[in-house]
Amino acid sequence: MELRPYQREAVDAVCRELAKHRSTLLVAPTGTGKTIVFAALADLAKRGRVLVLAHREELVRQAADKIHRVTGKTCGVEMAGESVAAEIAQGALIEGTELPIIIASVATISRPSRLDAFAPDAFSLVVIDECQHSVATSYRSILDYFSGAKVCGVTATPDRLDGALMAEVFDSAAFVYEIRDAIRDGWLVPVRQKTIALKSLDLSQVKVSKRTKDFDSADLELQLATDACYHEVAAPLVELAGARPTLVFCAGVASAHGLAAVLQGYVGEGNADALDGTTPKDERREIIRRFHDGEMQYLCNCMVLTEGFDAPAAACVAVVRPTQSRALYAQMCGRGLRILGADIDESVALGKPDCLVLDFVGNAYKHSLVCVTDVLDGGEDARVSKHADKLRAGNPDLTVNEALDLAEEQVAELRRLAKIAPVDAREVDPFRVFDAFTVLGASSRAGRWAGMPPSDRQLQALLRFGVSPPAGLDKGQASALLDKLCGRADKGLCTYKMARLLAKYGLNPDLTFEAAHAAIDAIAENRWSPPGWLLADSRYRLAPSGENIQAMPKPWRENAQRRQASIRGETR
Repeated sequence: MELRPYQREAVDAVCRELAKHRSTLLVAPTGTGKTIVFAALADLAKRGRVLVLAHREELVRQAADKIHRVTGKTCGVEMAGESVAAEIAQGALIEGTELPIIIASVATISRPSRLDAFAPDAFSLVVIDECQHSVATSYRSILDYFSGAKVCGVTATPDRLDGALMAEVFDSAAFVYEIRDAIRDGWLVPVRQKTIALKSLDLSQVKVSKRTKDFDSADLELQLATDACYHEVAAPLVELAGARPTLVFCAGVASAHGLAAVLQGYVGEGNADALDGTTPKDERREIIRRFHDGEMQYLCNCMVLTEGFDAPAAACVAVVRPTQSRALYAQMCGRGLRILGADIDESVALGKPDCLVLDFVGNAYKHSLVCVTDVLDGGEDARVSKHADKLRAGNPDLTVNEALDLAEEQVAELRRLAKIAPVDAREVDPFRVFDAFTVLGASSRAGRWAGMPPSDRQLQALLRFGVSPPAGLDKGQASALLDKLCGRADKGLCTYKMARLLAKYGLNPDLTFEAAHAAIDAIAENRWSPPGWLLADSRYRLAPSGENIQAMPKPWRENAQRRQASIRGETR
């Protein structure tokens, strides 16, 4: 199988990184052939066997099939009742000549009895499919056992809402191919999005899980698994989807089957069905076959089609499971982005010009929900993302990519008109002790794209805001900084440079531009020392009263002590 240009580039990049590091990461969107890439990597392995790790049976079977099609090699399988380790131990297989690629279920091979059946040097390369799960202990035990093997992780969604860092497993990121770029290059179809508000869904009553940091599925299910909600979803879904083959993602088992039953009343019996993790394998295969063959238009599911499910004909994705997780949302909408033919033009000719994503949301209140714009933009500039949403609201015919491209141009022009000029990257900052994370109140362990290098667009945006990117900054941290910086601009707060200067003198960095200007003028007029009246004014205080002054950095602590003394009348 001939590799696409970006696939060949990815293979070469991984090989270069593994020559320097033990482990590296490959990021590419759903539908761009990640399995084909790691099949090519496995075929290139010159020494020893290759171990491919997957966390579900469907992914194990899918990987075995694609590797055989790409390389012509038959893969061994280590899963449940199937074991090649026993055959190797018995001498039935000759090392390095038969079954050079072994695909294993993580749940199986992580058991000590199955792991010990292999020699620690049995593999020269370990490939981890859907490696966003690799922070789990079971994966670590496998990698520790095969400590001499190189490791390549493959994923579409490296960002984790729970904050677990991919950088703890992988030494570098060899290749990152963004969804937005894949659409531009013609390897995925464009996305159109519509939002439908559900009156019966009140997200303010839904808890957020401490473990996943996303909405609690059971709480969501309580509100979504009702006849009123089913009809609120079914009527607009049938109208907007038209004739498009549609995947529906639900919050739970009850809502998936309940919605499918109601949909049958709208589109006819047999034209909608549902499956979940408990659906028998034979029944699941038959339901999926009917969807693939066009015998059924609506396939509802409860989180079983988010990974490793190929359905190129799917042209509509209905998200009836609001989420705060960018990774989960990307997995769901990614199921509808595959092209039907070899390129976009052929896909259009075959009747799939784009993918329609329908978001069914409730009253979010304090919750921030992920949408298509967040997935395609990558969180690099919150102002661009918000502006793109406004553009789409005013022109529903715009695809999300078109809206983002236009938003970038318009925001850049607005910044030019506002004379927000780029900062010279060689400028020396005398107040480096006050790092950007501290001044802006941003988390340095943001979790999104942790360990990935920041993009050029992110670096340019930081420089426009006056922030010199610190050494070792990753994409997740850059995203956290930009979110804070854009939020400051939207609220009319002072610039980052002003905030940094205020913080240096123990003053509140979250002042309006006008208040910050007045405070800095007062400090300058007082020979660059904050006057007593300024320190005593509650509007300018850095921390609320009662804050533990001893826990502050030394310059802030000293200024806070001066401020307290001024309030008591000990200084003028």
